[in-house]
Amino acid sequence: MKHLLEQVKNLGSYDEIDLIGSDLCDGGSLYLWSVGRLKGQSNCYVWLGHAFQFSRSDQTLTKYLHAGVSVGSDEYEGHSKFDAFPDQGKAQRGVQRIIRNQIKKAIRSANSPARKRLASLEQALEK
Repeated sequence: MKHLLEQVKNLGSYDEIDLIGSDLCDGGSLYLWSVGRLKGQSNCYVWLGHAFQFSRSDQTLTKYLHAGVSVGSDEYEGHSKFDAFPDQGKAQRGVQRIIRNQIKKAIRSANSPARKRLASLEQALEK
């Protein structure tokens, strides 16, 4: 507990806490993604990347393509599991499919102030 309190006092980011021994730790998650703001919309973002979940006890590593859209406080995200790293074309198609589905959900949302811009983005992804 003393070690935890010292770590928390000097904490710059939660990722910096390194105090749980391997006898107590089973697994975790790692997310690598890029985020971009939709042009002309201060509160509309699109993100995409990879998510990795691992379990020490099961000796498994699960990999996902991850993508989403946020409009204001509303977030729409999805993922697609994969076994081997996809080549660039397959990854691009997978992310486009996920983002298209999330954009459709955002457009249908009654609280989506960026519907017109999202519809333009959806059309661009269809090309």
